[in-house]
Amino acid sequence: MRDKILVVGENSSLAKEFLKLVPEYFKIISTNKSNFNFLEKNVYKKLEFIINKNQPDFIVNFVGYFSNDRSPIIKFFTINTFFVWHLIKYYIKKKTSKKVTLIIIES
Repeated sequence: MRDKILVVGENSSLAKEFLKLVPEYFKIISTNKSNFNFLEKNVYKKLEFIINKNQPDFIVNFVGYFSNDRSPIIKFFTINTFFVWHLIKYYIKKKTSKKVTLIIIES
């Protein structure tokens, strides 16, 4: 059985390059802004559904938000910090014996 990689933010420049380098024996599950918006209220339920359905061995996060304008700080934290924190909490609460590697690569 192939190891599964959940790629979050598949349309980022870094993710596109990463996906070119991933060997074919990995199964790729990916999300992008159009089907997984971090500013939606139910995004964490969607995330848990994707994880439960696919049981990834690796989760690689390429989602990041930065801006030169004076965007609300909550948007910055929601996208860059809260998502990662939710992933950590999810796996702590789940108490599964399956090892999952979480890789954070943000802009």
